[in-house]
Amino acid sequence: MKGYMKKKGILIGTSVAAILVIAFLVTTQYFNQHFLPNTTVDNVNVSNLSISDAKSKIENAPDNQKLVLYVGKEKWKTINKKPFINSSTIESKLKEAKDSQNAWTWPIAFFKQHQIQTQSIMNEDKVKNYQATIQRDIQTYNKGKKGAVNASLTFINDQIVFTKSHNGTKLDVKEATQAITNALCHNEKSINLSNTVQKPTITKNSPSLKKQVQQMEKIGSLEAYYDFNGKKVQIPQSEIKSWLMLDMNGDIALNQTKVANYVQQIANKYNTYKHDVPFKSTAEGTVKLPADVYSWSINVPMETTALSEAILAGKNFTRTPITTGSASPKGSFVGNTYIEVDLAKQHMWYYKDGKLVLDTDIVSGKPTQETPIGFYYVWNKERNKVLKGQDYASPVSYWMPINWDGVGIHDSDWQVAYGGTRWKDGFGSHGCINTPPTVMANLYNKTAVGTPVIVLK
Repeated sequence: MKGYMKKKGILIGTSVAAILVIAFLVTTQYFNQHFLPNTTVDNVNVSNLSISDAKSKIENAPDNQKLVLYVGKEKWKTINKKPFINSSTIESKLKEAKDSQNAWTWPIAFFKQHQIQTQSIMNEDKVKNYQATIQRDIQTYNKGKKGAVNASLTFINDQIVFTKSHNGTKLDVKEATQAITNALCHNEKSINLSNTVQKPTITKNSPSLKKQVQQMEKIGSLEAYYDFNGKKVQIPQSEIKSWLMLDMNGDIALNQTKVANYVQQIANKYNTYKHDVPFKSTAEGTVKLPADVYSWSINVPMETTALSEAILAGKNFTRTPITTGSASPKGSFVGNTYIEVDLAKQHMWYYKDGKLVLDTDIVSGKPTQETPIGFYYVWNKERNKVLKGQDYASPVSYWMPINWDGVGIHDSDWQVAYGGTRWKDGFGSHGCINTPPTVMANLYNKTAVGTPVIVLK
């Protein structure tokens, strides 16, 4: 009996051992096809799962579904990450991870954590192709937000005042795009973009500011003048100081709107077009006459640029402005070569280089078509011209038009005399300046196109 029991015990023990061995081998075979217990891949528990089931679980894991974007405490938006997941990469990484495990160690795995990182499950090419959308989203976010403010220097009450810099609330498109791209590529759950807001390029610690203070003080003390036909006008230093600023690159610049406004004020005051200009006449002393055809006007846009360049050069200057028109603000308004017509005396003088070359009596426009007074100039010269009007056609040998309304200087062989009161006694012209033929031939030959013509009453 004892022998039987002993044999039975041995048989049972052998059977149990065999069962355990079979169970171990079966389980080992199972873990040849599945992940060991306590296994995580990219922080997803894949214990006891096949590659297919692990892949599905990883792809649908909450952490792999969305990237949450914050700006400070504000939750801005959520990006769906699923379109960027690289399924083939996950599968290959899982197969590699599964093949690297030792299925025979499965009993130990119940007591030991096995963490696997695949580095990245995101398709970086797809993420990069998404950057244009990211940039558009950032630009939409930036609407209504404020940009960064640079530290600046300005004159207030003749003192240079420092204005502090501060960050903007807008996102820097380039930096924010790169940060979001990196977060997607690294499969992050969230990212705070507060460190990608627009930042000032110039701060109070910028080494260039001290030098700029010296430069601004120098520019603010410039002696700057305009010369308008011999009249010097100083540009107030307080004006120049009020224009000074720092641009986005931290360089000293001028507020172009303020400079343009000042130039426009100067133009309104000193332009000769449509303004009366003094003239020292031969017989009447100094008179004031309207400048119209012969005049100048400041070209405000061009002069704004030129004046700014002169000021930023940092040297005292006197300049004549850039103008349009037949006259110039440089030197004397008329100069020393001109034709003068005195309607009251019915006389004309021609001065060249300051010397009287010829003078003559003339016949001007009749009372109903008086010769207009003002500053004009010879803008053309023609021989053998037929002057035509509503009720006349007069051939002349010499024609020098002086305005745009058909008024000019010409010979008039139909006049039997000149001067006196003929202009109002029925022999006046239609507005032109009738000149003796021989005198007109001489004047025509000696006068250049562009010569000023002053007609005074």
